[in-house]
Amino acid sequence: MEPVFGSLINYMGLSKINTRGILSADKKMLMAAAAYNLKKWINFCQSRRKTAALIAQWGL
Repeated sequence: MEPVFGSLINYMGLSKINTRGILSADKKMLMAAAAYNLKKWINFCQSRRKTAALIAQWGL
């Protein structure tokens, strides 16, 4: 869990949440978490596609 918060703070600019109210802060954290998960999913799909291309190339 700690690497997720570290990535959100360092790379997505969440060191400070400038919103009013808990609900707004919650929305901002949910959107940041969704962006983080989407980024990980895209990288996962790209790596699987590259692996599948290598397997097809070598005929394994």
